[in-house]
Amino acid sequence: MDEIIKHINDTNASYRQLTAGDAKNTDLFLDNEHYQLFENLGEHITVRYHKENLAKAILFIASILPRKFDQSSIHEIIRYSKEFVFNQLAILDALFTENGHSVDTITQVWNARKDVPQKNGKIDTRFYFNGLLKDVSYTDHTGNIRKTKFTIRNYFAGGYSDLHVKKANDNIFDITITNTNTPYDDGKEEGLEEKFTIPKPTMPLQQIFYGAPGTGKSHIIKETTSDKDVIRTTFHPDTDYSTFVGAYKPTTISVPVTTVIGTKAVIVEGIDGKPMTEDKIVYEFVSQAFLQAYIAAWKKYFETQDGDGLSKLMEIAMIGGSSLEG
Repeated sequence: MDEIIKHINDTNASYRQLTAGDAKNTDLFLDNEHYQLFENLGEHITVRYHKENLAKAILFIASILPRKFDQSSIHEIIRYSKEFVFNQLAILDALFTENGHSVDTITQVWNARKDVPQKNGKIDTRFYFNGLLKDVSYTDHTGNIRKTKFTIRNYFAGGYSDLHVKKANDNIFDITITNTNTPYDDGKEEGLEEKFTIPKPTMPLQQIFYGAPGTGKSHIIKETTSDKDVIRTTFHPDTDYSTFVGAYKPTTISVPVTTVIGTKAVIVEGIDGKPMTEDKIVYEFVSQAFLQAYIAAWKKYFETQDGDGLSKLMEIAMIGGSSLEG
């Protein structure tokens, strides 16, 4: 057997947003019977991608948008846009460039996994690859340089795609994708990955996560908000106005020492004298989560205006910079 054909269901077609972190959903599960093509090759194989094939695959995905993709712990609707197409093709242009020249093929090393011991002592008998991510910098539709990570899973459409893995004479495995117009689910990938789903909001969201320590709240929040402007706070029984909105708090600053006649005291060193200083306690207003979000919202609003209301913004911003001596 020199070639395998793997039908791709949604489990292996988890689209990964351009700004996503190194979350899960970067593994590629195959059927155990496919292992015989790789079992004598060690823990790594080299695969080869073809630019024209991947370009056709991403254009096919664009043609069937909008559709739902699994992004780590989130199921999100990816919608069609000309920016989506432009950015995806720009990523391929950057990916298939070596020493400043465009190339038709590139290679990548995958890690082969089979019979892997799990933390509970059991053996994972499934056959799969990982190490699918590859860093790439590209020029987006606005002309800015962006960084993202390439993964073959971005080019699969669950139910529509078939993955072809063919061993070439140079012992490199050629990766190609074909698509059909009629989707189907062969049921082979059910239950392969544990999913925790959170509805993805399309509007700004004030979300509260609760639960015992160590249950993954921070991890889920980080993944959910990886590409968002976020202000986080923790509520507990002692939370009050000062810890949520803000309060004046004492701090120490260095101030000049004055004489009884009101002049600044100096230390004479040679000809020039340096003012003497002393530590003094002052009270500065320290803003907390609510006020930080409030000021940030006004700043974003006035950044889109023509200058109207700038004085109001400055008045609001000064709340966080005022102080009282005591």
